[in-house]
Amino acid sequence: MKKALGEMILVGLILTVLAWQASQATWQAHLQVDVVTFQQRAMYFLDNFSWAGLSGNEYQPGALWFFVGVGWLVARSEVFEMYRMGVIAVNLALLAGHYWLIRKWGGKKAGVMFGWLALMVGPILLYRFELLVSGLVLIAWRLMQKQRSGAAAFWLGLATAVKVYPIVLLPVGLMELGREKKWGEMIRAGGMFGLGIWLPIGAWFLAGGEWESFWTALKFHGLKPVGLEGVWASLLLPWHMVTGVPLALTPGYGVHGFTPFGVEIWRRVLDWVWLPPVGLLWWRLRRKRNEEVEWLTPFVLLAIFVFLAKVMNPQYLWWFVVFWPLVEWKESRRDEWWLIGGSLGVGLLLTQIMYPIFYTDYLNWFPEMAGVSPLLVVMESRNVMLATVIGWAVYRWWQRRATVLIAE
Repeated sequence: MKKALGEMILVGLILTVLAWQASQATWQAHLQVDVVTFQQRAMYFLDNFSWAGLSGNEYQPGALWFFVGVGWLVARSEVFEMYRMGVIAVNLALLAGHYWLIRKWGGKKAGVMFGWLALMVGPILLYRFELLVSGLVLIAWRLMQKQRSGAAAFWLGLATAVKVYPIVLLPVGLMELGREKKWGEMIRAGGMFGLGIWLPIGAWFLAGGEWESFWTALKFHGLKPVGLEGVWASLLLPWHMVTGVPLALTPGYGVHGFTPFGVEIWRRVLDWVWLPPVGLLWWRLRRKRNEEVEWLTPFVLLAIFVFLAKVMNPQYLWWFVVFWPLVEWKESRRDEWWLIGGSLGVGLLLTQIMYPIFYTDYLNWFPEMAGVSPLLVVMESRNVMLATVIGWAVYRWWQRRATVLIAE
């Protein structure tokens, strides 16, 4: 009882630190830019009670309804500070809810690991809507573990209506049902997934949403240039520095980025480079029944998806990191679980140093790239650390699959 109370006090302190960071200019200056757009979208609907005529939209309907919900909570106030505080308050509540779920479903130290990772990722979670999606995905995966495939698919569909990435996990549940030849249940799960997606989208269309705006939001992320902080930047920026080939900086679509080798087709190629390795993991799952829906599975699938993306925004790391506290590790390798979790935390801290703390300094290093920027070293170190951690986790996951195959 005392340990549980102490852990809850610790997590409460972590939430307090994050709330304090969120109010400081060091973090706030960059992080609140997106919230300005959130408020604009929310006020557009609350002023008109219609989405008709909305232009230049980059967000999916599920996200737009989240923005409106925050606007309603702050009594439709058009004062930005009120809306900003509303977003932070809602996300603090969601973060507390995550802790409650993880402590309920995870091992003895799951809550401590969650607190560590939340502290290291920093206040960016309080300025985005990742916690809404990750909460829905956690619930969906737990329902999948309970073999409640229809309910799991529904929650996963709701999450996909907010952000696209949860769809990467859908094949896992469907393959399990197909392997067991539960064709009717598979069709039902697919229908429930579609229902989960359609509820926010259908409500958006009923409220005047237009197809053009919806299609613009879906295309928006595909049009982004390659980000200056991801794995592809780690590989290509040193090449540009060594060869002296000018870097084709192409900021746009909410990203400070570049076009590799100045050739536009590379942006399209990097949109889908994650698919072969993730497809390989899907293939590896196709005949294995045991531990099919363990927590390590979404961790490795989403980690590869995020790490190989052409844009690796800091909040995207949360998509897979959130699963780590729930991952079950053999007691004989418990130190390994702590080592990976600790390394993930250091990687998140390095990310926080890059963005938002010193992001302006990093951008000012371009386009001359005179000398070696210390922040480039930070980025390279972060990406090497993430590559090592993710690679080791994938190796352990693959090893488990092999163990199951031998047992069969």
